[in-house]
Parts: sequence; structure tokens; C-alpha cells
Amino acid sequence: MTTISTQCAISLDEGWVDHILVTAFDGHYGSCWNWSQENEDVANVRCIDSATVDTVLPDVHLLKAVELDLGMEHAPSGRSNWRPEALGIGGGHYLWAARADEETLSWACGQILSDESLNRTETARQLREAITSPNELPDLDAEACDVIVQVAVFGEVIYG
Repeated sequence: MTTISTQCAISLDEGWVDHILVTAFDGHYGSCWNWSQENEDVANVRCIDSATVDTVLPDVHLLKAVELDLGMEHAPSGRSNWRPEALGIGGGHYLWAARADEETLSWACGQILSDESLNRTETARQLREAITSPNELPDLDAEACDVIVQVAVFGEVIYG
């Protein structure tokens, strides 16, 4: 048996970033919105769009990034998109701002397509189809966008 290993470097444009984030957090009903609101570790969700610096979902222009304020003991190892916001908020937890943006979402898509445990998922299938499609915007469902955001923020799928 021959094994082939691949690595994927993907760069998303602003249309892809907007589609992934809006679909994931869609109108307070998207999968990411659900786990971010129901999880006590998520203190706040902020979106950053092309017209304002900080606004509330979902009525934004072109969504460029989402920041999640997370109360946890420490940031996941190797995640450069986490920055400390406040120290010692109780119980040994710290407040971290974790960002999902063009850079981290691009990285997440590459991880999903190249990671052995993720590359056979429905999300990976949809990503492969979207990348090879002649359409300008991807046709990714809410579950796939949720997985992409979770991998971008946490480095893995934690919720769902």
C-alpha cells in the first residue's frame, strides 16, 4: 500500500472570510453562535467589519474577523491568535481574546484538508469542492463553517 501525504497552503479572500464568519454566526442562529453563547468560558463575541471597528452581530457590512473573549487557564499551545485581555478573573482563569480572521481561517482550511483525522470529513469534502468550483464564493454550510472557525480559534474541533 502506498501512502501519500499532502500539505495545503490556502489563502482566503475577503469574500470567503465574510461567508465563513457570517454563516458560522448567522443571525444568532449559526452553530458558532450557539456554542459561544451557551459556554460559560466564552465571555463575549465581537465582530470586526469593513465599516466599523467593533459592532454586534449580525448586521454588519463585510465581516473581516470575529474575536471571542475566552475565560480559560491558558491558551492552547502554539496558537498565536490568542492574546491576554485580563489576568486572574477568578478560579485561576484568564481572559483571552481569540481571533478568527483571514490568516487563521486560511490556516484552518489547510489543516482540515491535510490533517488525517479531518481530511475525510464532510467539511473537508465541501472545502475541496469550493476550492475547485468556478464560483467566486464558497458553498459551505453552517456546520462546515463552524468547524473551520473552531479549528481557526482552538486548533481543533471542541464543540459538536
